[in-house]
Amino acid sequence: MKKRILVADDDRAVVKVLRDRLIHWGYEVDTAFDGEETMHKVGSFRPDLLLLDIKMPRMSGMRVLEESRRQQRGVSIL
Repeated sequence: MKKRILVADDDRAVVKVLRDRLIHWGYEVDTAFDGEETMHKVGSFRPDLLLLDIKMPRMSGMRVLEESRRQQRGVSIL
């Protein structure tokens, strides 16, 4: 089974580059563009790894970090 990676950043160009590379390397990838969307996808997509921007609209990356650690204990966050 492919490892799941969630890429969260409000810079759509950064998200596209990361998404394209990770898919090319064989990962299953989903994306989010603000903190609230990221939290929703942490629960629904259940990633193995979360690539997280710290400054995002609607919820800071730091708050997403805290909440996602409570919600999904096994996720690695970079």
